[in-house]
Amino acid sequence: MYEHFGPRLDGKKVEFQLFLPDRTVDPSQYSRGGEPHIEEVRVVGDFQSALGGADWDHNTAPTLTESPHPNGVLYSFKTPVDLPDGFYQYKFYVTFEGGGPARYVSDPCAKYGGND
Repeated sequence: MYEHFGPRLDGKKVEFQLFLPDRTVDPSQYSRGGEPHIEEVRVVGDFQSALGGADWDHNTAPTLTESPHPNGVLYSFKTPVDLPDGFYQYKFYVTFEGGGPARYVSDPCAKYGGND
């Protein structure tokens, strides 16, 4: 199932997808720990200038949309415009309910972890 997540090309548009298993939806998923209590997921990277923003700016980064998945939750965002040909790096910026510390998270389905 996990081969369907991560960044996906649609022509020159990119769709970013982040899947989180949820034991309350599918009891066979994620047997350790509790719910992550995510407030918001954004995708930040060196592609943001192609969308009219500043690269690596989590304040203006696109927000992923949360949707149900048969095994948990899927967060996704598709660039509204074609990206120029090139190599892009990105991370997810996750904020949590209750004001917990926000953090940058690498895509667990990516084949390259980035420079940082």
